Amino acid sequence: LRAEFALAKAANQAIPDTHDYREDETRDLFIDVLLREAGWTLSEARDVEFPVTGMPNNSDGGKGFVDYVLWGDNGLPLGLVEAKRTRKSPIAGQQQAKLYADRLEAAYGQRPIIFYTNGYEHHIWDDASYPPRRVDGFYTRDQLELLIQRRSTRKSLASLEVRPAIADRYYQQRAVRKVGEAFEKKERRVLLVMATGSGKTRTVIALADLLIRANW
Repeated sequence: LRAEFALAKAANQAIPDTHDYREDETRDLFIDVLLREAGWTLSEARDVEFPVTGMPNNSDGGKGFVDYVLWGDNGLPLGLVEAKRTRKSPIAGQQQAKLYADRLEAAYGQRPIIFYTNGYEHHIWDDASYPPRRVDGFYTRDQLELLIQRRSTRKSLASLEVRPAIADRYYQQRAVRKVGEAFEKKERRVLLVMATGSGKTRTVIALADLLIRANW
């Protein structure tokens, strides 16, 4: 049994791919596949190596090329993807991606959601709302449209009442307000520490209700 277990364990161990794929190989082997899985049909004419102008610190007259632009049905950019080779950290592309987002926003009046990746590790950055974070893959068109829609439709959390029918104790209401303050400051994670019997469930339900009514 020990021998069988050792064999099974060895078979299930993931062997890391140490090959240093070039950027173009990273796109062909990983990024293109993941984008198509998310429903994006890539057109070489507009979606890949999209040209922009006005890039700072560029010796080529401010010209640049966005690796991928993900377009909405209205012709406005929903997202962009900055690609790096597999052995390079995707974070190396964060500032470059931001500059591309600046140029697309200047040209189209809508700031796209930013992705940067090395094919293995992916980061999303909606810099109008939240700090960057790691994700498992790329968003669909509907998901990106919802993120951008929320920029203009969501209300201030402080402007709405915490419903006392759900959470009526003063410390529950204070907890919801404190979480709201953190979210307004673009934090994504908040920890509430509350004693047994103090109504943690009601507090979280009241928070969820507030977020829904505020279109968050």
